[in-house]
Amino acid sequence: MAETPFKAYIDEAMEIEGNVRTRNPIRIDGKIKGDVLCSSDIIIGEKGIIEGKVVGRELIISGKVKGKVMARERVNLEASARLEADIITPVLSIKEGALFRGAAKVLPRSDVEKELKNEWK
Repeated sequence: MAETPFKAYIDEAMEIEGNVRTRNPIRIDGKIKGDVLCSSDIIIGEKGIIEGKVVGRELIISGKVKGKVMARERVNLEASARLEADIITPVLSIKEGALFRGAAKVLPRSDVEKELKNEWK
């Protein structure tokens, strides 16, 4: 992930029930019950918790996700990541220590784009 200033930030003290949509890079350290749809990069910090779908360009996940994860470019699961989710991405990296329960589809970018078009309805 290129050095991108995050224009959106959900801190540890925030809880959101509902969907979050943004075109800007976002960092999530709080809790979201709903979908996160971003046309840019997403970082889910160690204290971040998402119950829903996460869709973005590049995802770095250190926290917890329960739902579905889709990325146009890459998904990185850090050692502290805890996922109960299916993943669709062209590139998947899982560090030792990460917990992943679900199915992973590592597809060509063109196939990922087709899958993503269905998600943005």
